[in-house]
Amino acid sequence: MCSVKCHYDVKSLFECPSRPPTADAFTLQPFCCGVSLLGETELHFVNSGVKINGKYYRETLLKEELLPDMRDISEYYIFQQESAPAHRAKETVDLDLNSDC
Repeated sequence: MCSVKCHYDVKSLFECPSRPPTADAFTLQPFCCGVSLLGETELHFVNSGVKINGKYYRETLLKEELLPDMRDISEYYIFQQESAPAHRAKETVDLDLNSDC
């Protein structure tokens, strides 16, 4: 199963109502992964400070990391992504996922 463990005790946020959670209580790090009934890919984290634009998303996250992992699980897959700008970029939409990336 694909999961990320939180190193912050979320329960303690609700035990002390005088101290509401703050943004600095959590460290957010973007990542991508693939999950299916057949298996899951590794978690691929984005290095701190990297801007996720269309080129980085296609060349690094998809072609170098996520798609090879997905192909190791099965040659058949449905690719879904949210509507983030890097996902909607024309070059990303036109990317042939079946080619040897």
